[in-house]
Amino acid sequence: MGQTMSDSIVFHGKIVNDGILYNIGFILSIKNNPKFGSPIVGLDSSEFFVQCVRGDTLVLKTMASPYSYSVEFVAKDTIQQNIHVWGFPNSCKEWYFEQKYTTISLPIKYGINRSDLVGIYKHRKKKSYNDFYVTYDATIKLKSDSTFEFMEIRDEWDIIGVTYHTGKWEIKRDTIICRTVPELYPPIVQERYRGQVLHFYGGGWEDDKQKAIEKGIVYKFLIQKKGLIYKDRKDRDIYRKVKQSVTTKDSI
Repeated sequence: MGQTMSDSIVFHGKIVNDGILYNIGFILSIKNNPKFGSPIVGLDSSEFFVQCVRGDTLVLKTMASPYSYSVEFVAKDTIQQNIHVWGFPNSCKEWYFEQKYTTISLPIKYGINRSDLVGIYKHRKKKSYNDFYVTYDATIKLKSDSTFEFMEIRDEWDIIGVTYHTGKWEIKRDTIICRTVPELYPPIVQERYRGQVLHFYGGGWEDDKQKAIEKGIVYKFLIQKKGLIYKDRKDRDIYRKVKQSVTTKDSI
């Protein structure tokens, strides 16, 4: 990427939100000349225009939480181009951000069937501490290939924290064992849309991956009809299974 042609153009784009939990805005700049570009662009006014040279690489830097990232793409012509932004690993795009859903009980009356356990489980809670609220939004996805993804977002006194782990899961009697596997963690550079390269920075799940390497993190969930019970947590949180496969925000 970089300057390939000498003619100046006004590049016209529109930001498309594919899943961001919190957003303040974006800063658009030219990679080889970061002093020039567009001021902060917000999703309430997602269209932008920027004067640049055809073939310039533009950088859209986010101020989103909990993961920080930038998207790089080339300004080829004056035709509007949709620039896609998302706040989590590519593998989470179809299951994490749904805000409305219904749950079902697990069919374990006559025994535990592995195929019945495959799916998405969610847990949410809000606690009050004097004048402050602490909220938790957690999801675990058990996949049919024996891999899992776990994500928990904590909003504690206006400080956003996130934990992401992935690995392999298995059943031992009445318990699901989820063991982290460092090799399965996603890369910090991802390309979900052709020509648009996203760079995560500032630690993120790379820090969680390092913890998995050092500590060999394991999650254990007790299997009950009402859902999965987090065994290693004092509150024994209940993760309830989402009724249908999660695909888009409008599907549930």
